[in-house]
Amino acid sequence: MGDLTLNFSAYEFACHCGNCTPTVQMDKAHVNRLQRMRDFMEKEINPTSGIRCPAHNKKVGGKPTSSHLNGTATDIEVENSSDEHRLLIVEAAIYVGFTRIGIAEQFVHVDNDPSKNPDRMWIYPPKKKESA
Repeated sequence: MGDLTLNFSAYEFACHCGNCTPTVQMDKAHVNRLQRMRDFMEKEINPTSGIRCPAHNKKVGGKPTSSHLNGTATDIEVENSSDEHRLLIVEAAIYVGFTRIGIAEQFVHVDNDPSKNPDRMWIYPPKKKESA
């Protein structure tokens, strides 16, 4: 049981740096849309990134204008990098009205940041593997 919606709690969206006090909260409409996604999928959705403080955003390579900074974005874990799970997430995101979707190997980014152009989809380049 969550404190934001039936299935989501504020803890799941907190900055992962462990050093900051959040100055923003997750956008309520955004979290409600995530709940509708979960209901549509009939599967858990595991947020891997919600709110980020500016320092953590920079550390993880986020853009200075990242929607994670204002609580209107979530990265959703893709189970075992499964193409089927990734497709289900993207289908559900479109169905519930997310207009900005980024696709990566390990996650799918969803947002409806009102300060950005809608109707955008992009692919994150694969992470470079470190050589031994």
